[in-house]
Amino acid sequence: MNQPLPALPEAKDTRVHFNVEEAQAGDYQRWARSDSGSSERRIFDSIGSMFVFAAALGFARSTRRPITGRKRDVFRWQNLDEINQTLLRSIAMSATDGGVEVLRDRGKIADIVEEFAAAGVDILIAEMGDDPSRDRALEALARLTSEVAAASGS
Repeated sequence: MNQPLPALPEAKDTRVHFNVEEAQAGDYQRWARSDSGSSERRIFDSIGSMFVFAAALGFARSTRRPITGRKRDVFRWQNLDEINQTLLRSIAMSATDGGVEVLRDRGKIADIVEEFAAAGVDILIAEMGDDPSRDRALEALARLTSEVAAASGS
């Protein structure tokens, strides 16, 4: 018998933004935004998409680490589409042994996925180099995307 899924718990935290390490902010800007006036294409179409990919990569490798030093507010929940919001919630639930209680606290979700994203950016830097060419970056992303997909069972 199919029973309806229970409603998601009401969020008790009103946190609406995601942070990255100040030390990694340049990587987000370099890989997710073109320089003003530059015709160079970006590797990621937005900071949010890079963050979600980095969080998924960190999660796929079971690697997370706290943000060290200063934090930078880089984007907001509402900048993510529903699929990416759901992916980040799923990562947070899995990291807390599937506990739906984490869904009540948007700040806790953000804290968890920020740690996976910090580790994921470290992995991206290791795989793509500090200043990758677009071709090298895309080759690395193809390998890493396959790894993330395999870890998620896709």
